[in-house]
Amino acid sequence: MQFWSRYDRARYVVEPTYWEIVGPHRQQVKGIAAEFNDHLFDSDAAQALNRWSDEVKAAVEEYLQAHYDFGKTMRLVTSQDTVMAGSIAAVPTCLFRVTIDGEVDACGRPAVSEDGYCQKHASMVEDSPMDAPNRIAKASA
Repeated sequence: MQFWSRYDRARYVVEPTYWEIVGPHRQQVKGIAAEFNDHLFDSDAAQALNRWSDEVKAAVEEYLQAHYDFGKTMRLVTSQDTVMAGSIAAVPTCLFRVTIDGEVDACGRPAVSEDGYCQKHASMVEDSPMDAPNRIAKASA
């Protein structure tokens, strides 16, 4: 699977690196992390590079899909996306924004309507034209 992140060098730690004491010695046990390069993370390439088992690869993919950022600043690369020079060609995302406690939260889903909203928010905005500042009211003749 390929994942896309809004951030160029995003890093998600699935299992942290830690030190293990074996008798009088300490040894470092390498953790597992999904590291994005140029906005992309390819779990198949990471599996080959890091010599992950199929179980570890599946755990990393499940971790990323269950992460809070998934659907917001990170998503799967779909067959509709065009991958060019390591990054996804601009795929328009939903323009819906909500402000909670002074923090702006963006929808992040792919836009499907002509004016830039996802399927869920396009129907909400159609019901309430006052909430759609980018929709220009047609002048009556």
